[in-house]
Amino acid sequence: MISRPPQIRPTHLLRLAVAYVRQSSPRQVLENFASADLQRELVGYLRAWGWRDEQIVVLDCDLGFSASVAGQRGGLFWLIDQCEQDRVGIVMVLEDNRLSRNRPDFVAFSEVARVHDVLWATQQQVFDLNDPHSEFVSSIMQDSAVLKSKLLFYNLREGKVRKARKGVSATAPPVGYVRQRSGAWTKHPDAAVRDVITRVFEKIFELGTGRSVVRYFRRNGDKLPRQGRAGQIRWVDATLGIVGLMFHNEAYAGTYVFRKRIVDPRLPRLKNGHHRTRRTTAAEQIRIEDHAGTVAGEPAPKEREAATGEGLSAAAGPALLRDPPGHADANIHAPRATCRRSRGAGSSLPVSLVSREL
Repeated sequence: MISRPPQIRPTHLLRLAVAYVRQSSPRQVLENFASADLQRELVGYLRAWGWRDEQIVVLDCDLGFSASVAGQRGGLFWLIDQCEQDRVGIVMVLEDNRLSRNRPDFVAFSEVARVHDVLWATQQQVFDLNDPHSEFVSSIMQDSAVLKSKLLFYNLREGKVRKARKGVSATAPPVGYVRQRSGAWTKHPDAAVRDVITRVFEKIFELGTGRSVVRYFRRNGDKLPRQGRAGQIRWVDATLGIVGLMFHNEAYAGTYVFRKRIVDPRLPRLKNGHHRTRRTTAAEQIRIEDHAGTVAGEPAPKEREAATGEGLSAAAGPALLRDPPGHADANIHAPRATCRRSRGAGSSLPVSLVSREL
């Protein structure tokens, strides 16, 4: 028998009881469904504390949304609105960090909860924010949740940096490579995958444009490999986006580059509240040459030599993949695109896949 906490008064029992359910990412929703089920079981506590079934609301529309970014959760907005209308008596979460991992959202909720006499609770404790002691403990718990979120991100990032500095790749390999238990990359064991990727680079050097490469594969009915999170291979139609990602990845030249982009808090945030990233300089990157490259280097077509006055030696093939300015992700029906050579920092002859209107 679960006894009713003394903070719950008859006035609270006249209003709704909300079990707030949240997971941080769509992947967690798909893979960690037991966590959501455990959160929904909070209904049992609310029922034992005196709320009728018709008064209990399971609010799970924020599944897949992180609580570390303020102002992004529609479920929390609805909850605050209901609190302002004096319709909610208690909000229950499995853990304090389910409610919020950022201060602005928690401050918005706690202020409304204090003014409208709304309790919030975990399995272990009920908080009445009109009680100074309870409010103080609540604020400490939320600050702890914010700190845990920041420490988790920091430790993950620093762990990857340490791995890279030791000469071990810190991120997943691109399609065409697999990671060994030692952390080193080797070429994919499937000969079909290796052959197709090799042919992509051969055709890039032979045909000279990304669009021509896409047309070649589609005309011949050949598909390109894509690699899932678990390493599984699926075959898809060729697109400029896929060809461009391969062509601009230094890993296919035998060089692993860690930290190509970093978060820059000085830049304006994106519409979803997340920080923007920027390309890193050569000094900020960590380069490791620990695996066999796919590109052996091919001579440039004579047409390009004549058009630019610059020839590409066979040894220049891997250099083409280093520090490209960027690429346009498009499909075969997009405006014409071409792989064009241009001068850029960090490389004598980088390549960019650029989109151009006809």
